Amino acid sequence: MTGKEEYILDVRNEEEWNNGHLDQAVNIPHGKLLNENIPFNKEDKIYVHCQSGVRSSIAVGILENKGFENVVNIREGYQDFPESLK
Repeated sequence: MTGKEEYILDVRNEEEWNNGHLDQAVNIPHGKLLNENIPFNKEDKIYVHCQSGVRSSIAVGILENKGFENVVNIREGYQDFPESLK
């Protein structure tokens, strides 16, 4: 992944991901963000979500500490996404 792109990062666990996810999302559970290679550039815009907004808030802090400059927390979480997106 190159350039200033926009991505959706789903930080829910594997079971939640397997139960449904956005087609365009990339899944890295929030507990793995410290040690995982993040497949985005530091300048990319990254929209982060979890199930309800708690883990995504933590994930945003982790990404910012790793130098990612344009991270957005989707506070509502997957549970509040319209069915048409799921």
